Amino acid sequence: AKMANTMLNFEFFDKEIVTYSDGQPFQAFEDTIINCTASGHGALLFGDNDGTVYMVTRSFEVASFQAYEEYIQHMYQLKTQGVLVTVGSDEEGIARVVKIWNVDRVLTGGEAQLLRTMTITHPKPMVTCIAAHESLKYLAIGMADGTVLVAKGDITRERSSNRALRQSFHSKDPVMGLSFHPSQRHVSMYVVTTGQVVMNALEPQERIEELGKPGVPLKCSAIGDDGNLWLAAAEELSMYMPEGRGGSLPFPGTKQSLQAARGYLVCVYEFSRDGALDKAQSVTIIDPENKFKAFHATFTDVQHVLFEWGSLFILAADGKMHQLIEKDFETKLQKLFAMSQFEIAVRLAKRQLRAGETSNDMLVEIYVAYGNQLYRKKSFDDAIRQYIKTIGFLEPSYVIRKFLDSQRIQNLTDYLQALHDHQLADKHHTTLLLNCYTKLKNEEKLKQFVMTDKDLNFDLTTAITVLRQAKYYTQALYLAKKFQKHEWYLKIQLENVHNYADALEYIAHLPLEEARQSMRDYGKALLTELPDECTEFLKQLCTFYTPKGQEPDSGKPRRAEPQLFIASYVNRPEHLRVFLSYMIAERDDCHKAVYDTLLELYLREKPADAAAQAERETAVLELLRYHSGKYDEYQALVLTQMYDFKPGVLYLFEKTEQYGQIVQYYMEKKAYAEVLQACKSHGRKDRNLWVQALEYFAENEEACRLHMKDVLKHISDNNLLPPLMVIDVLARSSSVQLGSVKDYFTRRLEDENAHIDKDEKEVERYRQETEKRAQDIERLQTEAVVFQDLRCSRCDQAISLPAVHFLCGHSFHRNCIPSENECIMCSDEHRRIMRMVDDQNKAAVSFDKLMDQLDYSTKRFSKVAEYFGQNLFRQEPVLPEQAVTAEVDMTQDSLVDESQDYGAGRTGFSDWSEGGFSRY
Repeated sequence: AKMANTMLNFEFFDKEIVTYSDGQPFQAFEDTIINCTASGHGALLFGDNDGTVYMVTRSFEVASFQAYEEYIQHMYQLKTQGVLVTVGSDEEGIARVVKIWNVDRVLTGGEAQLLRTMTITHPKPMVTCIAAHESLKYLAIGMADGTVLVAKGDITRERSSNRALRQSFHSKDPVMGLSFHPSQRHVSMYVVTTGQVVMNALEPQERIEELGKPGVPLKCSAIGDDGNLWLAAAEELSMYMPEGRGGSLPFPGTKQSLQAARGYLVCVYEFSRDGALDKAQSVTIIDPENKFKAFHATFTDVQHVLFEWGSLFILAADGKMHQLIEKDFETKLQKLFAMSQFEIAVRLAKRQLRAGETSNDMLVEIYVAYGNQLYRKKSFDDAIRQYIKTIGFLEPSYVIRKFLDSQRIQNLTDYLQALHDHQLADKHHTTLLLNCYTKLKNEEKLKQFVMTDKDLNFDLTTAITVLRQAKYYTQALYLAKKFQKHEWYLKIQLENVHNYADALEYIAHLPLEEARQSMRDYGKALLTELPDECTEFLKQLCTFYTPKGQEPDSGKPRRAEPQLFIASYVNRPEHLRVFLSYMIAERDDCHKAVYDTLLELYLREKPADAAAQAERETAVLELLRYHSGKYDEYQALVLTQMYDFKPGVLYLFEKTEQYGQIVQYYMEKKAYAEVLQACKSHGRKDRNLWVQALEYFAENEEACRLHMKDVLKHISDNNLLPPLMVIDVLARSSSVQLGSVKDYFTRRLEDENAHIDKDEKEVERYRQETEKRAQDIERLQTEAVVFQDLRCSRCDQAISLPAVHFLCGHSFHRNCIPSENECIMCSDEHRRIMRMVDDQNKAAVSFDKLMDQLDYSTKRFSKVAEYFGQNLFRQEPVLPEQAVTAEVDMTQDSLVDESQDYGAGRTGFSDWSEGGFSRY
């Protein structure tokens, strides 16, 4: 019958005859009857009817060893270890001997090592199948009578007990297949009979669980790499899991064998040829996951199928061996792409990726090709799903350009949303996505994207900007508040929503730095709409600020500087005055700008009545007086002058010692009495005030004659100005009459005459004293000095030797004075005179400096007189030669007091030294 099968057929394997390197076919088993085969651990194994085991290498070299005397019936090669389990007979009869071999050395020319031998003592010892666990702790043997024998423990170690094999399962139907599940957590095996499939658990607890019915014939079951068991039934391929029966694939035909390898199922089955009486065999390789045939070919008399080195080997009855070689993955993809089987290509790529045999790039290439095909077919929804899978590998612009058409905006939105979910979107993608939401009027999606997004997977600033432009203010405010974009939140509230109260409340919850900056940026707008509330908040911000909802800080108060917010009050001067007044009352460290601004606000006020005027004047003067040094005095002076605030102007002139400005102020106001009073108050500190007043009154002699007389009288009484300076000032005015100044000059002449008389008397006295001093010096230089003082000038005791006599007339005991060089009675006066001389010398100025000053002076005579007074033109005295000689002679001769009776035995001479003379 013709096989009814709807699975796709792909030729993913190439068929060829196994040959040696020289091209000769492999026919090692042409004349050998092979009973059983196995593969694994890098070798193909064959057991013949004479008890020999053949091992074939990858280069198809054959090694062998004798395992039994008679024949081998079954063999099982462990996949990960070089351990081979065989069942055969060493004597004629039923094969009941189990041998376990180490065959690692056979392929290198060594001998196989027999590790253990067990004899099956079961009453009906016909073995149908065997299986060994990769851990070498379990060996299972299936019997024709439905019994499963299991050996536990190290199966490679010889034991003395004959009860190594114990019954684990029994059924009325013969056992057709055994397979250990590859799980690492427990040990269990599938048992397949002709009537049922069961799971026989061995560890941690023994139990038997039926999975389904019916069973299959011998060699028609196989376990895949994923641990699922496949059965080749008459009409289908069915799959079993440890939990029970799974899916199935329709696949009719008389099955001969089934094998599983690398995700494939290899099924050998018979079918009738069209028009022929005999039956043929077909080998089909099926991918059960993707439900397609990877290979299908007809063979003659297939005996055994083995899998190793990534290829399938088929041994025919004539001894020839066929090899099915899987094509490379790129070739498979080309076939799949040509047949538009992209979904299969994706699944194959994922399997290759799990096995580490390909990369993500290959998978992405498949997705792109699949998406492009769907896009060409105008299946845009399916296409965008494929493009989404390329995110992270494919440049997003490739996809975005395809869906920019307005009719495809929903697909573009899906892709952009996925791009953001992968956190691979840039600000342009965010802008585009939000624009898509707004174009679609999909507020629900927009709200979900913005307000329920746990992680920030988009450019925040871009999102807020787009939402604001699209007038989705609620969503924009939500983002700005959630991610603490204070500037954006306030900008939207104030410029778009115009919710000033909420904006001020938001600022009140911010830390100091953010609150300060926000008020600097938006204080003007807030003060325009909420002047009272905003002013109260600024008072708190600049004194003792604590964000709302937080506990006050017990340490040093944190606050902003009030001068930062002065500009914000440009439209609210009344509230600014309230704010600044509060600041200077609460703080002592305000900036000068605070005081200067507050002063200007006071001065700018226009009082409505006298009471308001008095209150304004009091406020300004209190600010100037009680906060001295905290404001800019010159700035305050400019302001008071600009607003013509007389008390403030006069106070600041006096405070800054600008007395001339005070006088000038009164002059400009023609307040003559105040001019005179200012000169009297400050004239001793600045004599130029009298000059200034005198010049002013002289220019206005007609109206100020009495005031000018008062000025001249005050100058004369207090000798404030030299007469020459007064004459110079008066001479500049052409309107001054003699009668106005006659009294002044009369008094000054009388005073000058009195001074001249007094000076002449002093001169005469000094002349007489000078002459007397000259006579004394002459006498000291030319005459002997007789000392007649009988008592010591210090202790007032009678003079006794040794004694010291000074030319000043004082005599001392030697031990009453510290030094013979100076008279202690005259030393103070002598030092005073020397200090005066030194002071005059220090006050004297060099001649060159005098010349420089005379070049630039308009009063040269006064300048020369000044330097005469400083003793600049003194001449150093030069002693005559005879005076010097006389002084030397006097130091060498002894001086004798002739009137003194010194008594017997006394010398009558005093002890003199060179420094014993006092010199004037």
